[in-house]
Amino acid sequence: MALEQEMQLLIGFLIGLASSAVVAYVMYRRQRTEQLQAEGTLLQRIAEQGQLVGVAAASSLVAVGSTGRLERDVSILRRQVIAALDSRETVGDRQVDVVGRIVGANGVLDARLLSELHRALLGDELDYAGELRDVPVRIGGAADDLADILLAPSPSEVRNRVRELLEAWARTVEAMPRLTAGERLERIVGFHTDLIAVHPFFDGNGLLARALLAVQTEEYLGQRVVLPRRDTAYFTALRHAFRGARGRLIAYVKARMERAAQQADEADEG
Repeated sequence: MALEQEMQLLIGFLIGLASSAVVAYVMYRRQRTEQLQAEGTLLQRIAEQGQLVGVAAASSLVAVGSTGRLERDVSILRRQVIAALDSRETVGDRQVDVVGRIVGANGVLDARLLSELHRALLGDELDYAGELRDVPVRIGGAADDLADILLAPSPSEVRNRVRELLEAWARTVEAMPRLTAGERLERIVGFHTDLIAVHPFFDGNGLLARALLAVQTEEYLGQRVVLPRRDTAYFTALRHAFRGARGRLIAYVKARMERAAQQADEADEG
């Protein structure tokens, strides 16, 4: 009888210990989730109010659910803000050369190639590089300026939107020999705008779009145009382009081309 009582006491002790561990774990997860949500909210506010990351994705951190997803999303936002603070010009000749080699002389893109480009540019930084996003995102805009916020297509729409975009670009590539320089620039700017608007990847869409624009302008207009990451005039023009008014962005890219050509002439004369 004494042995039976001892066993009951031991079992009760073990159950109590396990219950305490479960409670402690739940409390830890809850505290960690609250910490991540607070950090995510702060990072989003810095990014949006300061426009530090431009059109980079800002995920719905509070609504994504699991602590593991929050860990990922907060780390992405942290990287975006740090990168924006550390670098004014993200796209350089090395990135453009890498994209140019992968795209090749054909110039046509498909979903597989687009993912390969994303991995080539960001594979060293993101373990999910090249994977189409599986969370909703919004693009650009200050937190209190809803007119400047673009909701990218839902994750379920991304694959079809990417396919439609790249099929349209393939038709443009086929038509390029028959187009004027002005028409070519319009098509390139249109593709740039639409790629960012679709936002196929969770992060790095702007970097990819700017690298592709540099390759495309060099191939079809004879002038490599590398757009800066943190230029208010570029962001403003891009927001107008999102709403269908692409003239300002076309003029912006054209001005960058003319400036680069002038600098090249001055270098030759020197």
